[in-house]
This record gives sequence, C-alpha cells and structure tokens, in this order.
Amino acid sequence: MQLLSRHDRPTADGEYDPGDERRGWCSLEYTGPEADPDQGPRTERLAESVADIRERQAAGALPKEMDPACLTVTLMAAAMAPVTLPHVIAGVCEDDAQSPEFIERFADQLALLVRRLGLDSDGPE
Repeated sequence: MQLLSRHDRPTADGEYDPGDERRGWCSLEYTGPEADPDQGPRTERLAESVADIRERQAAGALPKEMDPACLTVTLMAAAMAPVTLPHVIAGVCEDDAQSPEFIERFADQLALLVRRLGLDSDGPE
C-alpha cells in the first residue's frame, strides 16, 4: 500500500523521515484549508490511497462499515506516532521512541497490522 511505503521503515540512520516532524508541526499550526499551501496536492496524493482501500473493500478485503478515508488517516497517524507521541511511547512502551530498536519494533507491528487488514498486497485482483 503506497500510503505506508514512506513511513513503515526507518531511514538508513535509524530515524523516521524528517518530513514526519514537519507534518506534525503543520498540524499544530493548521487554521484551515485556505492557509494550507499543500492542501490540494496532499489531497490528490491521499485520494489514491483512499481509492485503493475502497477497491480492496469492494473486493471483500475489508468490512463494508469501515470508512476508507478514516482508515487512511488512522494509518498515517500510527506511522507518525514515534515523532508525534514520544512521551506516550516512553510511558506505555517503556522505550525511547527514537531508538533504532523501538523504531524497528514499531514498524514491524504496524506492518503486521497492515497485513492483518489485507492492505499489504498490490491490491485486489
């Protein structure tokens, strides 16, 4: 699934894509679509992921009551958690959110979730 391809593994130096931090910061400063220069391009990019999930849903891979747009946002939020929720990870997981070991463990767990949802293949046949 294209949505997670940039986020499901750490970079070569063991860190998440620094774009995650920019995305997190932009979220804190968000005042509405009119002040968001990336609104259009981002919406177009993410529409592909939503369409992919809808196709998989139509093929029976996901329950009908699951909202593909909400699932897309949920997976993005999960992928950014080591950057946006390091304090929660420190408490709940008792680990350093930026350590290569945690990032690998977290990425493996997120990949497992994606596989269990049936989103790890090239799409419906």
